[in-house]
Amino acid sequence: MATAVRSMMIPATQSVTTLVVSWVLMVPLLVFASQWGFSFEHGTINTAVGSLTQSADDSLSMKLQSALVYFTCACLMLPFARAIRANFYKDMLVSSLPVLAFLSIAWSQFPMVTLVHAVLLAANIAFAFYLLERFKTNDLLKVLMMVGMVAVIGGLFLIVLFPQYGVQSRSSVTSGAWQGIFPQKNISGFVLTNLLLPAFFVQFRSHYAKAFRILYIGMVLGMVAMSRSAGAWVTCAACIVFVLAMRGLVRMPHKEVAAIVFLFVGIVAIAGVCVYRNFDLLMYSIGKDPTLTGRTTIWSSLLASVMKRPMLGYGYTAFWGGLQGESANTAVLMHWPGMGYAENGVLELCLELGIIGVALYLFVFLRAVKDAAHCFMRCPSPAVMWYISSLFFVTVSNIEAGKLLSTSDLGFMLSLVTFAGLRREAQLSRLPGRHQHHSERMAPANNLPERMARL
Repeated sequence: MATAVRSMMIPATQSVTTLVVSWVLMVPLLVFASQWGFSFEHGTINTAVGSLTQSADDSLSMKLQSALVYFTCACLMLPFARAIRANFYKDMLVSSLPVLAFLSIAWSQFPMVTLVHAVLLAANIAFAFYLLERFKTNDLLKVLMMVGMVAVIGGLFLIVLFPQYGVQSRSSVTSGAWQGIFPQKNISGFVLTNLLLPAFFVQFRSHYAKAFRILYIGMVLGMVAMSRSAGAWVTCAACIVFVLAMRGLVRMPHKEVAAIVFLFVGIVAIAGVCVYRNFDLLMYSIGKDPTLTGRTTIWSSLLASVMKRPMLGYGYTAFWGGLQGESANTAVLMHWPGMGYAENGVLELCLELGIIGVALYLFVFLRAVKDAAHCFMRCPSPAVMWYISSLFFVTVSNIEAGKLLSTSDLGFMLSLVTFAGLRREAQLSRLPGRHQHHSERMAPANNLPERMARL
């Protein structure tokens, strides 16, 4: 195991500095993966009463932890300040996201909350640019795999020795589900699914590291399965199928790929209509609640709030205020004073920044889809393949869960890495005589099927 870890963490350049930074970076990355604190930091929420009356901990200790994490990130980013600033100027579409967040202070329900999170949003985007500048993509994938392995091992440690933190016990429905180091089982399932994707595309030379890949995939899949999160199960299965489909499509001529993609879209559309018309029967057949554990009721209530401020919303991260402000209507309806999440990424963003915010994010996302299609049709590298799979994860995970602009969230930061990375790869591929440079951040995929077959 130690040999495999060393072979993973030593980058291709053999830079000691990069190795040290990689280990230091895992601390903030783990904190960001937890989203709002580890399970052992929120033990009181892991009860039936605590889950209804409390939201994320806003204690002094959590504020100090957050400040320390962002200070560490600032120190790491400082040598790359010019490059990060250049990325903000070059990608004005992504840069417009924090601009809109700052502007929303003017109509926010809680202006100070919006101000703080707008600053954090800009910092998160800067951190995503830093990751792209600091690491070659293959090295970044290794770091993410190490974050995933630490999360899994730490989760197993809590599950076995401190089940009051590692095992969810908030209700009879979720009792026994594994949440590990994460504050909730669904978060555990989705985050680990996201951290699973790098294992399919990272390039290893050592046989020990290749064995580590297999162990890693098995352990992560086990944790996702034991999370008992139906949404995570569906997302994880869909991502695996998507990765396998990409591996097959990359070998095929472009015309055949286009035909298969159109056929697949048609099948998905037909399947979607069938599921919609027979949704209740389908849910009962798999032993699930047709309301998706109350989500449909939440969405109906929140849509009424959206219609009161459809264009601009209630301010960035300023909708949820417990029994204060507009969120009180839904909190009272659901008998959930500590409620603080819409259970849908698009709806959450619409509540915060309105239709304008959703449209702006959609422009960023659709540009990434265009860049992904462009790169995929031009002999994609493993880096591009990972970006595309990450883009697919963002899409699937935000159907019945997820957040699109969530600060201090590793998933959001990786989506920014995906958007910016695809933009960079697409721009480089359009430059004449730059094909070699375009692929130098990771090995080209001309022989990708052969290499992937050895995974």
